[in-house]
Amino acid sequence: ACPAPRDAAIKMGDSLKTRETKGLTVDPVSNVHPTVGDSPSGPHDSPDAGSHAPTADEERRAWEQKRTAAAADARGAFAEGEEGDEDGGERQSAQAAGANGGRPTAGPEAPLAAPPPGPHPLESGWAIWEHRAADSRTAARSQAAYEQNMAKLIEFSTVEDFWRAWNNVPKPSAIFFDGKANKKVGDRVIESLSLFKAGIRPEWEDKMNRQGGEWFIRKAIPLPYLDDVWTKLALGMIGETLDNGADSDVTGARVVDKSVRHKPMYRLELWFKSKAAMDKLKEALQNVFNDPKKPLVWEFRSHS
Repeated sequence: ACPAPRDAAIKMGDSLKTRETKGLTVDPVSNVHPTVGDSPSGPHDSPDAGSHAPTADEERRAWEQKRTAAAADARGAFAEGEEGDEDGGERQSAQAAGANGGRPTAGPEAPLAAPPPGPHPLESGWAIWEHRAADSRTAARSQAAYEQNMAKLIEFSTVEDFWRAWNNVPKPSAIFFDGKANKKVGDRVIESLSLFKAGIRPEWEDKMNRQGGEWFIRKAIPLPYLDDVWTKLALGMIGETLDNGADSDVTGARVVDKSVRHKPMYRLELWFKSKAAMDKLKEALQNVFNDPKKPLVWEFRSHS
């Protein structure tokens, strides 16, 4: 005789509670117990007698639930760019409504809490700037000429808006001299890009920069690698991994095309407001850029 539905449900719940968990891992974000190998198609531990062995479909759904929760988390938003912004809300709603179709999984009895929806605010607001190359025939070495060629492109204060901006602003490899030609964006040649905290201009004369200094490298870095280093430096600043908290000394960073006589040369700079922070920031830079195969030697320059 078939057991009553209520008895069958109790029996299934009991077997899931007592199922052998040796070799399984608990994901810290979703608390879902993936199979050995952390893959929906990986091998399974043998369940106790009478337990419900998950089907391939159930395992796949559990895996998707775990992946969704991780991607929707704010940290995942950094790693995956705009993915969480565009479809995170839909996936979270599906998850809250029971994306696993009501089937039991090997997770805890408490329902999985959906991560907070975006946008995910940054500790500080930021702005991206460009500095256009002056006409060599009329270039004037003055503060007025410098400011005239500087333009703010966009401001942002959330993870999602950062990725929207970053993915649409040209990378150094698209605008800097590559050994063959100076590249143009529209009708202009861009000699530097800057990323600075909102309210701070990328110039020594700004009150937040004049008493500080910068760590810089000047090197003929291959352009694809320069793109990577520039992005990594940007993430280190806005993610507060170089210097965290409201009292952060970092004010911004620049990447500059310093090519001369048809020889590619680029400069990467991290600016800060107080020289008292120079040692801790150099250590932070060395921790972030620690690839022994591609060493970066940082030098100091004072703004005063």
